[in-house]
Amino acid sequence: MHHYCAGYCKTPAAWQELSCRLARYSDEWLVFQPEKNWFKIDRETGLFIFGSSIGDKLHHIHSRHHFDNQTWTVVGGFPTFEKFAQFPPGRSMDIADWVSQLRQQHPHENLFESLGLAGGGWNISEVNVAQRNITAYGAPSGLCGMFYINNPSYFAVSNKPAILGALQNDGPYTEIDKQFLLWQVALASVVGYRTMWKQVRRIRPCDYIHFDLNSTKIEINPFPNSPFIPQPCAEADENEIILSGADEMADSLRWLLNCGFDIVADLTGGKDSRLILAALTGCGLSERISHFETRGSISHGDRIVAQLLANKAGLKNWRPLDYHDNLVDDTIEAHLPRFTQTVRHYDYFCSAWDSMLPHELSAPSRYHRLIGHSGDLFRQLAPPKDPLGVYCEDDFINWGTTFDQLGLLLHETAANLQQEIRESIFEQFLTENTINMGLRNQIGAWDNSRATNNPQRFTPLANLTLMRLANSKPNAYETIHYKLMRAFNPVVLEVPFLNQTWNGPD
Repeated sequence: MHHYCAGYCKTPAAWQELSCRLARYSDEWLVFQPEKNWFKIDRETGLFIFGSSIGDKLHHIHSRHHFDNQTWTVVGGFPTFEKFAQFPPGRSMDIADWVSQLRQQHPHENLFESLGLAGGGWNISEVNVAQRNITAYGAPSGLCGMFYINNPSYFAVSNKPAILGALQNDGPYTEIDKQFLLWQVALASVVGYRTMWKQVRRIRPCDYIHFDLNSTKIEINPFPNSPFIPQPCAEADENEIILSGADEMADSLRWLLNCGFDIVADLTGGKDSRLILAALTGCGLSERISHFETRGSISHGDRIVAQLLANKAGLKNWRPLDYHDNLVDDTIEAHLPRFTQTVRHYDYFCSAWDSMLPHELSAPSRYHRLIGHSGDLFRQLAPPKDPLGVYCEDDFINWGTTFDQLGLLLHETAANLQQEIRESIFEQFLTENTINMGLRNQIGAWDNSRATNNPQRFTPLANLTLMRLANSKPNAYETIHYKLMRAFNPVVLEVPFLNQTWNGPD
């Protein structure tokens, strides 16, 4: 876990103002006691960078930041260098130092391919003191978000929006974007460019932000090789591309398992974790996973399907966890407190349904985790209705609940549920009492449980080859999932999907 902020003070008094605000609000965005705090400032230029490290000793990470006379580099999360057999000898966990050296050899345009950084949850910020600029970017998976703020006193980027929220002109409590809260809670998804703080904006995965001190100009551009830029291919090439992507995914999994980490893998009723299971079993790697983990009560749909998959695949290391058995009331009113807490603390692409409550957090996990979330990779592409990325609710619900022949997307029941959530919570959120419920209680402190408690997360499905193909035509990624499962281990297709009818686990 690594939280940091890099930026530029625009006025002589800005650094003092920034220091006071951070001192006032820092306890509210630090979830555990930091192992290390650090900062760097160049008073001549007004450039600054600061951060805190938590859990790095647990994962044998020596350093996440690298400072020299020209460039300050900081790395959040854990990059996966799939194209390298191993880290350089003697510097296996000096991540920022190695990234800094590699970046001197490769321009921004070739970042993902040249460094092999497609997977993992990571972000990188560079402050170039010599050239007087700041650049920041994050993983294609979107699971380690990058955010920025630009006001009369500062320009700053951070991998934690709550830090930037503390830098707002009127503080983190008064500049709340209530329209975004309504949107986020109604759809249980993080989309667009807005955040719950009016001045804080999110940078889309595979985009990078560049700020030049000389011109004070902000540029946000996609990488030329971004998988979100459509690159249509011929039908005849599709199967070849899918098989090539499968080989790359297998190589990525082997690289990760050869690092010697303790690895767990999510196993749910969804298509993403099922595909990861197919890849691991098809490549003979499943026994090298510490365990497969499923959360939910005995009657929970994810738990039922996961048990069927575990039995079908012959898993001996599947671990069901009884989770939220006390939340037996499925009414909107029962979920509302959980929703209102979740939307305040998101940093990544996780839905409001999935977050733990604050008291369930204990300490950083020692495990590295394989997760899916491919739907979030493509959720970016819903057409925005305005430059801020606000979408029409009905259009998005209809777009996100399309039912196709593979049965992998949500069906009408899910669409009706989303509509009920939207209408009920929109109505309740119109009251100030609800919008402010617990707003001053741990605002931004615990983010999202899967992001905070399991900071080293890997998304094998964040594969550039497959993402480009998925963006070549509508619903292509559903076909990709199906063909990949069939290529890796077709036995997983024999278990019904979560949105199909079954009569119980047997």
